[in-house]
Amino acid sequence: MVVAKKRKDHRLFAATTIQPKQSKEGAMSIEIPDVTIAGSGRYVIADLWNKKTGEKKRVFWAPDPDVGFHQDLAKMLEEEVGNDVEVNCYRGGGGRINFDPEQKKIIIGDWSMTYREDDKEETAQMLEKAYPDFAVLISGGRDGEINPPLTLMEYRKHVRRELEKRQHVIRMILGDDKD
Repeated sequence: MVVAKKRKDHRLFAATTIQPKQSKEGAMSIEIPDVTIAGSGRYVIADLWNKKTGEKKRVFWAPDPDVGFHQDLAKMLEEEVGNDVEVNCYRGGGGRINFDPEQKKIIIGDWSMTYREDDKEETAQMLEKAYPDFAVLISGGRDGEINPPLTLMEYRKHVRRELEKRQHVIRMILGDDKD
């Protein structure tokens, strides 16, 4: 089975052949790559759980850049892994990816209205591990646009600053702040 499809321009990104393995109990193990990308578009972060073996795995799934909805990606993943594996995207979330292999750049952002916003920090770490030669940047999110896109370290600083601002406002409301 091939995970990624050819794009309209006939280039194939991150094509991976899946070879299901039999466990000692005779059940299939989860043989989906940790990261599957076939170009720019929507993605989901899915928790996979093999009902027979108890094996668990979290994956980044973006096999088709032309998919219109995050729940369609989840359905594709369910078909790929079969009936023995439960797919849950509600804990992982989703977003959009801009995958540029020529510039070796990946930008993640946005969110899924169905599955919620993914943890961008965790998603960036998954992508950095899978694509060590690429710059992984984070843009956007529920709190509005982050322009220009940020590296993982810059994003962490941004989140810390936003959290400090919110804590300051709460202290002011409660009367605990001397400012």
